[in-house]
Amino acid sequence: MLINLTKGCGIGGLHGIAPKQGAVLRPLLAFTRQQIEAFAQKQQIAFREDASNAEDKYIRNKIRHQVVPALQHINPQLERTFADNFRRFADAEILYRQAIEQYRKKLLQPRGKDIRIPVLLLKKTPAATTVLYELLQPYGFHAAQSTDIIAHLQHSESKQYFSDSHRLVQEPRFLWILAKNIQESERFLIEKKRQWRLQLPDFVMNGKIKTAAATTINPNPRYAFLDAEKIEFPLTLRRWEQGDYFYPFGMKKPKSDKVGKKKLSKYFKDEKWTLLQREQVWILQDAAKRVVWVVGTRIDQRFAVQEKSKTILQLNIKHIAEV
Repeated sequence: MLINLTKGCGIGGLHGIAPKQGAVLRPLLAFTRQQIEAFAQKQQIAFREDASNAEDKYIRNKIRHQVVPALQHINPQLERTFADNFRRFADAEILYRQAIEQYRKKLLQPRGKDIRIPVLLLKKTPAATTVLYELLQPYGFHAAQSTDIIAHLQHSESKQYFSDSHRLVQEPRFLWILAKNIQESERFLIEKKRQWRLQLPDFVMNGKIKTAAATTINPNPRYAFLDAEKIEFPLTLRRWEQGDYFYPFGMKKPKSDKVGKKKLSKYFKDEKWTLLQREQVWILQDAAKRVVWVVGTRIDQRFAVQEKSKTILQLNIKHIAEV
């Protein structure tokens, strides 16, 4: 217990070594060294002492030889006092774990393969830093990160934290616990067909080439209507990359009737997209490497349907939960 207190620990480190841990039993923990030595001598049981017990180069021996005697000078009943403390700390840990489990059920909200924590609920949680540490510790995050996250809750910008296996994306409304690796290399090739369907883990994309006369424009951003004759197949569905740009439909330059070229990074910033939203967006580009559609958001003006358009590429997405 003294070693744990010196190095820093949670409540689990305060009750020392348990007399039973799984299949391991330690039946002599209840007895002092003096009691064990006296019993061995009385029963004439030979024993051997490890020579390293006398060396103060080990932390455990420094505490045994230097710290414990000083504490015993203050409290001659130190061992009995510590035994009572161990029991109280063990009971306190049981109650503590029960409370943490309740907060785990309340604050951890699974969303597919990811998990989110509502910031508003976290702010209302007593001892929020400690609770957050317990929630994040199974994913490899450490106490200092929990402290920093709580201190950052009042800020609006996104921030990331990393463990060996996961990363946490902090946003104004939610903390997101995600797998560490982002699959940036995912690409899907779409050949020219009259009709096709592409299924991804999060959504399904449907495509259809129709005549203009048979097409009714749906303004929902989950739909895209494009002039098929202006597009060079095959199409590629991929994650966005730094340097990508497009001509956002309907966004005209100041004091001009022309639609201006805009980098996607600038578009995301202007639209106040969070870091997580930017990571999850998909881009549809044609064979000439031109962005055709920021999927589910906005098409490129260069491929917008005009009055003279003859054939239309109709696209729409549905999230897996809706299929």
